[in-house]
Amino acid sequence: YYYFNRKGWANLSTTLSTTTKAEVEPGTYYVVFDYKAADYSNNNKPQNNGTTIGITVKDATDATLATLPAVKRAYSIANNGSNPGTDSYMKDARWCKMGVAFTVETASAITISVQQNMVNSGRSDIVYDNFKLYKIGESQEIDFSGYIANPFFETANNNAWTQNGGAVRRGGYEIW
Repeated sequence: YYYFNRKGWANLSTTLSTTTKAEVEPGTYYVVFDYKAADYSNNNKPQNNGTTIGITVKDATDATLATLPAVKRAYSIANNGSNPGTDSYMKDARWCKMGVAFTVETASAITISVQQNMVNSGRSDIVYDNFKLYKIGESQEIDFSGYIANPFFETANNNAWTQNGGAVRRGGYEIW
């Protein structure tokens, strides 16, 4: 299943949540999903545009096991209008990943919540798909790129990144 949300001409904060049916046994886990997000506006003012997305994992007692704060993950498509018309960004854009690792100390059901804040003076579109939960330490290979916001520097912007001299800094790491 996938989830698509569209909001026009307003700011909207919402949460998409799912809770496991069974308790998750103690261990370290990684939850990850794919997303695409786009903004369409009649201006190109970053302070007025940009959907932020974050993720939080809680156990059955409502204790937070992990959180990845909401940062800007939508990329403004300034096309002098708030309707994408023939724009094919959502169709053609690469899927990005978002994920977070967490540890379960005592068997518990877990709730995974994705927070989205659609901020735009035009139209915001977002789609989620392919939610997966991995137990770390099992034999499969796990792609942790879900921690990276704006990995492709969509439309040549640097949302979620700051430049420090010759390095780009994100989450305490410098990439040269």
